[in-house]
Amino acid sequence: MNIFAQVQNKNNWKTLSRFAKEEVLSFSIDFTNSLINGFEVDEFIAQESDWAEGVNDMNTRFSTAFNREAYRGTYPHRLTAKKDKNYTINVQVQQVQTSLFTKKRTWISVNITITDNNGDILFSTYIEESNGVFGTNLNLIGDALEAVGSRLGKMFFTFAVEV
Repeated sequence: MNIFAQVQNKNNWKTLSRFAKEEVLSFSIDFTNSLINGFEVDEFIAQESDWAEGVNDMNTRFSTAFNREAYRGTYPHRLTAKKDKNYTINVQVQQVQTSLFTKKRTWISVNITITDNNGDILFSTYIEESNGVFGTNLNLIGDALEAVGSRLGKMFFTFAVEV
């Protein structure tokens, strides 16, 4: 597990404290400019007949992992796909290398920003995670996003507490 931003600047994570009293946050996962197994996302999607269903599963796995880790304490945090919340966690997938033909774990790199309703960026970080060895490409990407959601949820639980 490599949490580049956490190692590089732990103070960056401390800025999550501004979200201490926010119980529910929106989220979105964006693959627009991603490279998946060396393919641009459009090329990859053309090979995956179940892409839409897979994306729904990935969203569920990411939010469930986040909620499992962050939904504790006096001010619990939860994610929802509804866009009517005060803040949105944006997960921009940069690159994914699945373990479909290797014995290594699936690796993912993402940029994460948290924006307010005006689109102003209030928090930004970069995360790399590895998770998942067996399954389809879509399942393996879901495994990796689940690891990202879990890590981000842990950071919320650790740093987004009432001061």
